[in-house]
Amino acid sequence: MRWNRRFPRLHGLGAELLIRWQEPHRCYHDPRHLAECLQALDRLDGGDVEELALWFHDAVYQGRRGSDERSSARLARQLLGEEGERPVGQGSGIERHGSILPERRGRDGGREWESSRANCGKQP
Repeated sequence: MRWNRRFPRLHGLGAELLIRWQEPHRCYHDPRHLAECLQALDRLDGGDVEELALWFHDAVYQGRRGSDERSSARLARQLLGEEGERPVGQGSGIERHGSILPERRGRDGGREWESSRANCGKQP
């Protein structure tokens, strides 16, 4: 599992997060979305902090914009500890997570984000 290779000291936490990403009420923030994000991170040569942020972004998902991200950041602090998983030579990873977790509006004003949820549960 990718998580265990990247974060061996946190073995098992990746499986716990994957269970969250597989919750049946999710339609956009699901394992496919996580995999796409991680593939993009690989293309950008992202580091540990960015990878943790991706694994935890919307780890808590109830469909409440803003609230889900704050709850996910709290979960990251709880599971990783106040210092977070500190990559070598860097400061606290968790503080960086908080700046990455909230959804960003695209050039279209966020319509793509909203439409991905509006189609939740509908057959293509």
